[in-house]
Amino acid sequence: MERRNGIEGTQSELIRAYGLRKARYRGLAKVSLQNHLIGTACNLNRLFRRITWENLQSPSLQPCAN
Repeated sequence: MERRNGIEGTQSELIRAYGLRKARYRGLAKVSLQNHLIGTACNLNRLFRRITWENLQSPSLQPCAN
């Protein structure tokens, strides 16, 4: 159940935000490629959000309060 709880949010994000439920193309190879590209886009989006968050947390970039 713990693994299922971990993947449910990811599947929901992929379906709602990236349209994973509907295939744009016909054929198993094209649908598989589409799913891989959707997963890559999701991971890149998460990576960029993480990098942005880490940069905002670093003390060197904090705004000065004068």
